[in-house]
This record gives sequence, C-alpha cells and structure tokens, in this order.
Amino acid sequence: MRVSGKGRNLKWYFVMPILLTASLVLLNLGGQLTLACALETGQSNPVSHSAAKANTISSPQTLSVVGQQVRNAGKAPNNCGQGVNSVAIKKRQVNLVLDDSGSMFSNGGNTPLDRWSNAKYSLEVFAALLGEQDNMNIYLTSTYAKGGSGPVVQLAGKEAASSRVSKIHNMVMQGGDTPYAPVQAAAKDLSASDAGEKWLVVLSDGAFNDRNSQTVQNDFNQWAKENTNESSALKVAFLAMGDKAPQIASSSAVIFDQAPQTKDLLTKVTRFANLIFARDVLPQDSASSIKSDIDIEELTILAQGKDVKVNEIKLGSAVAKPESQVEVKWANNADVDFGASKVKAVPNSELNGKVATFSKLPAGNGAVSLDGVQTVEVFYKPYVSFGVQLSDAKGKPVKSGEIVGGKYTVKYGFMDKKCNFIDKSPLLGDVQYNAKVINNGKVVADNFASGDQVELSAGSTQFNVKAKYLSGSTSEAKINLQVYRPAPPAGIQGSSQTYQVSKLNDYKIPDDAIKVKYGEKKDGNIISFPEAEWKQIKDSDIKVTSPKRMEFAVKKGDKNGEVFILPKAPNGDIYKADTGNMPLHIEAKHSYEKQLSKAVFDTSINVKNDISRLDRIKNWILTQGWKWLLCLLALLLIMGYIFKPRFSKRIVSSPKVNISDDNLVSLGSNKGSGNFVKSRLRRALPFVADTASFRYVPRGVSGFPPMKLKAARKGRIKILNWKALAARENMSVTINGRKLDVKDKTHPMFNVNSKVKSSIAGSGKSYSANLNIKK
Repeated sequence: MRVSGKGRNLKWYFVMPILLTASLVLLNLGGQLTLACALETGQSNPVSHSAAKANTISSPQTLSVVGQQVRNAGKAPNNCGQGVNSVAIKKRQVNLVLDDSGSMFSNGGNTPLDRWSNAKYSLEVFAALLGEQDNMNIYLTSTYAKGGSGPVVQLAGKEAASSRVSKIHNMVMQGGDTPYAPVQAAAKDLSASDAGEKWLVVLSDGAFNDRNSQTVQNDFNQWAKENTNESSALKVAFLAMGDKAPQIASSSAVIFDQAPQTKDLLTKVTRFANLIFARDVLPQDSASSIKSDIDIEELTILAQGKDVKVNEIKLGSAVAKPESQVEVKWANNADVDFGASKVKAVPNSELNGKVATFSKLPAGNGAVSLDGVQTVEVFYKPYVSFGVQLSDAKGKPVKSGEIVGGKYTVKYGFMDKKCNFIDKSPLLGDVQYNAKVINNGKVVADNFASGDQVELSAGSTQFNVKAKYLSGSTSEAKINLQVYRPAPPAGIQGSSQTYQVSKLNDYKIPDDAIKVKYGEKKDGNIISFPEAEWKQIKDSDIKVTSPKRMEFAVKKGDKNGEVFILPKAPNGDIYKADTGNMPLHIEAKHSYEKQLSKAVFDTSINVKNDISRLDRIKNWILTQGWKWLLCLLALLLIMGYIFKPRFSKRIVSSPKVNISDDNLVSLGSNKGSGNFVKSRLRRALPFVADTASFRYVPRGVSGFPPMKLKAARKGRIKILNWKALAARENMSVTINGRKLDVKDKTHPMFNVNSKVKSSIAGSGKSYSANLNIKK
C-alpha cells in the first residue's frame, strides 16, 4: 500500500495555484513598476494614439461608380482619401414594346407557338433585374391594334422584386396586328422623361404593318440623336424574334440582336438586361462555382428548374444569404386574336426558375448552394471606385486641399477597396478610359489619358472621367477640385515649457498653455496676417501631434497670430500619459481668397513624472488589477474542479456483498448489497479531495463500522479510519488479503478493483465486497 508523509495535509495542487496567482499579480505589478521607472527617466517608447494622429499619407481622390450610376456622391465607399463632389445618381427609364400579335401564338396552321410564353417569362426575369433607380413601362402592340394607348404595366425599381414580377405574370396578351404606334408612343414618353439614361427596347417577331425597316432604322437613329446631350442619353435595343422580324443595323446608339429560335429568347433578353443594367455574365467552372478577383457590388443568380432554390454562397469562412429571391414561371393566357379568328394560347410549362440577388461580396473563390437546379446563369456588377490621383513635379501625390496652380501628372482609373489602381481584371474586361479637364470653365485637356500632364491655374477644376467596360457598360464621374494660388510663405514661432503629469487635467488656456505665433514669414520674422484673413482661420486649421501618449488642445487667441497649445491627459487619464521630453509637431494650413497658406514647426515640452510608484500601483489595482484578479480567481476555481481528486466513476452506490456461513448450508440467497455514499459538501468544494462512507457488509448486519474513505490520485482510495477498524475486538477487515493493522503508520490505500473482506471471530460468517460490482 502506497502512503504519503505524515502532516502533509496542504497538498501541492492547492499551493501551486496560489503561487501562480501571486506570480501573475507580481508580474503585472512589476510591469507597472517598470513603466513607472521608465516614466521617471523619460524613457518611453513611442506609441500611436487616436488623439494625435498625423495625416501624413496622401490619399487619392476617389469616387465609386457602377454602370452609369455614381454610387456615392461626396464619399468613396472604400474610404480612400477624402470625399469629392460628384454628379447626382442618374435615373434610368426603360420603355419596352412587346409584340404580342397573333404570330406570337400561331404559325397560321394547326401548330400553336409558345413564343409568347417564352417572351413573357423572359420579361419576368427582366423585371426582377431592375435596380432601385430604374423604372420600366411595358407597351403591347395589341393595345394599339384595338385602339388603346399607353403602357399596360408600369414598374418601379423601388418596388419589391416579387411585386414587379407579379405584374408581368398577370399581364394579358391579346394578339392581333403589329402596329408601329406603340413604338412611337414609347419613344415620345422617353423624350418627356427627366431620366439621365433612357432605353427604348423593342421585341418583335414580324414587320410592322405601317412601316418598313429603313423607316424604323431612321427613326431609331433620329430619336437617339435628339435625346442625347450632356445630361441624358437615349439608346435603342431591338430584338428580332424569329426570321420574319425587321433587320436593323447596329450603330453607336442602336443595338440589334436576333433570336432565331424561341429557346434563344431568354438568353437574348437577359443580354439586353445586363447591358442596360450594367451587369455581365460571371464565368463559371461549374454550375456552383463563384470566382472573382475584385469585389462584387451585386450578384444575381438565375437558376432554372421546377423546384429550384438558391440557398447561400460560401466564400472562405463567410456565408452570404440572398437579399431577395423571387420566383419566375410560365403563365396561362386567354385565347387571342389571329386574323379574324381566335387561337388558343399554349404556354411552355417547362419554364420555371428563381432569381436570387446577393450584395457586397468580397473577391475570392466560393460556391453556390442550389437545390433542384437544371441550368444556372450568374450575372454581376463590379464593386470598384473611380480614383483620380494628382502628383507634383517630383512624383509626390498631392492632397485635394493642397493643390496650388502648376503642372501635375494625373492618373485615374478604377480602384479596389485598398485604394490600389486596378490595371487589369477579367471581370472588368478591356477598360477604355477617357477624360476631359475643365479649369475655370475652359477645357484645358480633351481626350485626356491617364498619366498625362496638365497645367492648372488657381480656381475651380473639374475632371469629367468616363470608362467603358464589360460588354459595353459605361461609368462616368465629375470630380470638382479647388486649385489655390500659392500664398506668401507662412511660419510658426514658439517655445518649450515644462508640465507636471499629475496636473494635466488642471491646466487651463491661456494661463498654462504654450504660446506660439502663426503668421506670414518675411525676412526670417513672423508678421501678422491681414485682420480679415486671421478672423477666417479656425482652431481646427492648426494640428499638433506627438509620437508620445498625449492629447493637445488648440485655441486661437484674441490677438492676431496668437495660438495657445495645451497638453491634455489621454482620455483624461493622467496615468496613461507619457512623461519626459516630448517632441511636438505643429502644422498649420488654411485658405483665404483662393490662396493656400501652410507652415510647420517642431518643438518639445517636458512632462515631469510626479506620480509615485505606489500611486501608480494603487491606480492599476483599482482600474485593471481587480479584473485580472477576478479572472485568475475564476481560473483557479476551474482548475480546482478539474484537478481535484475524485472517486472512480466505476464505483457503484450499492456494491454487491457475498456472504459465507460455515455453520449453515444456504438454501436461499448468499448475496447482499453494501452502501457507498459520497459527501455532498466535499464534492462542491474545489481542490479538496472527495470523501465517502462505505458500508462493506449487507444492510441490516450490525457490528461493522463503515469505512471513511478519501479519493486519492490515479484512482486510488485512502482509508481514513483504518485504526478504529483494526482496533475493534473480534472483527477483522482485510484488503486484498492484507489485514488492517493499528501498527500501520500510513493510511492504507486500495482501488476500485480491490476486494474488501470482513468477519467477526466465532460467528462463522464472512463478507466479501467489491466497489465496482453491483448486486
């Protein structure tokens, strides 16, 4: 039996956590003491702090644009540089003319056509793709064939996608002839629209009743020319369905395409939608793969199948759910006019799908989770910023508020969210840039290429930047900058001062502040600015920074050129302030009458450490130390429960006891059950070992005191009252055949597999029990 030394009641597993706690506390306090010593001698490493950030990085002007929409006026979404003034977001108006004549439903024989059904399904997808600033009107040829007028459906991008799709789904087509009047009406309504971007879309499967193809071609070109100017543009998209529709020549303002077969309609219509709404098809290695080397503004998935569902997109560890998901499907229609008779409208019941939209996806590789899909198409809008960067003759980037008259090299183009110019991306295609520079109302550079130089005079400057990318999508931005006249040299003069760290929150302006002078620099002296100019200078025009932990208050004085600077404790906490010699960098910059003045001045102050080490230790304990102590206490409690000695889980509460009687031949049971009960109080305490009471004879048998047990490590069990048991007259208790003896100097030990045997001399009975065997 293994024993432990007498008197070692305080175990190592109780002492060590206490020592650990004390060590950690002392280490923390030691760190504070080291800091206190460093502060006393002025030896403190520079650290960054929010109150004294020096804006030394020159960031480019950026403006985010998508398609022909400026996505953010005045502030770049990737937070690159400073915001710029830009044109307002352009509204988009789409007027779509759908040929729903009888030829869309029948070929004139006994064979019905489902061309109308495919066209309507395609329009449901088209309606789901509208952006928030988009509006669309649907004109049917049947309306005008029957003497009616105006659009039959009006859609607004602000509506829910399900509402827009539902309006198309419930639209009734009537058949009849193919008049040209709805095309003229749609164009006229576009002319009256105040939208910045206008589209006339025509879907027809045959020639118009009252116009030949050349007349149609001429009208399209004329409408585009009459409605295109600096503030808006009109374009035409014509889709010929089948081989009998008019053939229109494409031009810069007219886009022609043809769907030879009905099954091609959806592909052609979505191509038009992507062109109009500035999307493109995302290349995919498989139906579920997503790959992008730039951030995505909007991702749209057209998944087709009867019970299809778009679940989510996984990009690395991120998971994106659809912002919207709308069902598109075939629809029934009443019988329609075909000549003088009626024909049945037979739908294509295989047309079923979902249009799901995701926003703001990061660049990378991912996968789409889809259910029940047959075919998938993925469309996207890139999420990029339009950046313009001016550099001086030395190649150094110039901040927007510091541009003075002179020659600059201008670089512009799309940027990623890290403010890096995107030289090439397969998702942008071959980007074609063009820019015009207007300085004080005069065009000083036309067809301006990125990297060219331009001479700018003091006054207002506007960069009109355009880009053509993807499959013809365009973006443009107007960026306004102020160019200043070089001002006379300015300067700052001042002196150093000494402060006590304990009084940083008590010092006041102007009595305790550093006094500096900011004015024009002439012959090495600082003279006052003109009074009118001084009055326009603000406190915020003077910045004070330091690599040390310190904040600074700046305030103009009553006298011309007088500026007061006062050190303040970071967030009002004097214990966080650095001490010793502290370098200061003062930078002043202001504009007046289109002149830019700026000056810098370096000085220093001395902050004495008059806070004792004891006070710093007390402060740490009150502000931080108690949190550490609580955490350590919680950790110790957890350790106490993890490492405390416990009884084996194999021990049963009613161990089996075998009974032997030398005097009788047993005719009944020769088995009974003992009892093993743990102490509840000891179980609830950390670190201390569990204890228990073990009755090793059957219930009802008297004369055998219970064993008092204590859990030991490695599954062992210690008998606490072995001497009392061994001292009982006529009673014998053995553990694995070894009798308990009062002469043993250490606690006997056994384990869960040990056999405990007991008897009373002369009774002829003996009892044998195992803790891990249940009756």
